[in-house]
Amino acid sequence: MSNSQLSAIVQLLITEGDFLRAAQVAQHLDVSTKTVYRLIESAKKDPAFSNIIESQRGLGFRIAPGRFEDAVELTHRPKPFTEPMKNDFSTPEARRRSILVKLLLNSPAPVSVVDILGEFFISEFTLRADEPHLRSWCDGFGLTLSRKSATMSISGSEKSVRLALSDTFSAASEKPFLAATTLGDERILGTVEKAVSHIEETLNATVPQPYRMNLESHLYIVLLRARRAAVLSNSLELGTGPHPGAPFAEVSFEALKELQKLSGLNLHISEAEYIRRYLVSSRTIGTPEPQAESQAENPDSEHHTEGLTVTDRFIELVAGKVAGPFHTEKLRQDLADHITPMLNRLRFEVVVKNPLIAQIQKEYRDVYLAVTAAAPIIAEEFNLPPISDHESGYISLYFAREKETHRRPIKTAVMCASGFGVSELLRVKLENRFPDLQIQGVYSLEDYPARIPDDIELIVSSVSVPRTELSAHVILVDSMLTKESERNVRDSIRKLR
Repeated sequence: MSNSQLSAIVQLLITEGDFLRAAQVAQHLDVSTKTVYRLIESAKKDPAFSNIIESQRGLGFRIAPGRFEDAVELTHRPKPFTEPMKNDFSTPEARRRSILVKLLLNSPAPVSVVDILGEFFISEFTLRADEPHLRSWCDGFGLTLSRKSATMSISGSEKSVRLALSDTFSAASEKPFLAATTLGDERILGTVEKAVSHIEETLNATVPQPYRMNLESHLYIVLLRARRAAVLSNSLELGTGPHPGAPFAEVSFEALKELQKLSGLNLHISEAEYIRRYLVSSRTIGTPEPQAESQAENPDSEHHTEGLTVTDRFIELVAGKVAGPFHTEKLRQDLADHITPMLNRLRFEVVVKNPLIAQIQKEYRDVYLAVTAAAPIIAEEFNLPPISDHESGYISLYFAREKETHRRPIKTAVMCASGFGVSELLRVKLENRFPDLQIQGVYSLEDYPARIPDDIELIVSSVSVPRTELSAHVILVDSMLTKESERNVRDSIRKLR
């Protein structure tokens, strides 16, 4: 079984935070329950996954107590940098992606159909069936897929080819530049790592993820393409090097020299401009040279001012849809520090993938929906390219952080048949397991609704209660607060948030 499938199960259990039955896991992952059981069984034999997943008869599976941090680290752990991934044939989609990479790396030169059939262990019939999918994908990047009797090729601008490669790699791996590599690329991977480390040393700063990954991916593609003679003519279309006075220009020229020295390849001077674009599209940690990302990048030399203006508009639009302490100077400055390089990413078509997007969409749905609703408005008002869902996900995290930091406790009443004994035990369990709840009192069924305070937001009851005009949300739980009841309480808290 593939580690990616096991990682998907671990990620699901992290998100749910409780036991899930095999049928629930199967439904989420769109596989059979039999497959889930086989995956869990195989996890016991995998050193990376053993003891991470706990199973209990009648309850299902969950992250083992005390292993939550290990599980989170496991799902976000990149593959070793020097371990190139082989072509992936596990699914038709993965096979097509690998074929695209082969064609893109050789573009505009043709690739022998015989080589494709042999490398990917497919028949002529299968390749013919794949062609419409490959052609449709190429169309999305302004590229042309051509098929002759004995060859296939992809043609188009060098810029489009690189964008397509970056997108294809990103779809295949959390470390995009490791995806669909061929034999002999381990040396290039090492070269890329050394080149980025040289950039960080020159800047006296660190390029954090996901920006480092983007830069590494770009350099990896540059070197892979530069090894092919047919690419040299295409590189001329990329233009010239950066203007000497532009932000990060000096660092970019030095990085290009270092990359040429490490790789032994003669690279076009325009590559320095592309390195610079990735740097001004990134954030750095430390004390970089005076050419920081917040300095002038657009013609009117007010790029950071524009970043603040866009930030203020985002805050205004999101605050209009979601209640929260969003009008703070800290949020404004932190978000502006993110949005300013984001504006460069949009204009230079630097794509950032967000590995947490699914969790953000679930855990902070209201914030995420507000940000994605604001994104097209802002793009239109400021004449920006479309803001992707992945970028919106990162922006959402800043608003979610403010909500979490200033989270107000939920005023809660506990109720059972008598108001004594069982309800007191229930109160203690709730206080211990849900710090978000502020228990205002314990009540009996006879107290409802007359004695329930008007400001109560949530009533956790072990007995059914009739509908009343009270605005409080009522949730029925087991008197012993079982795992299922805990999940229901957790869901109610999310709704009230």
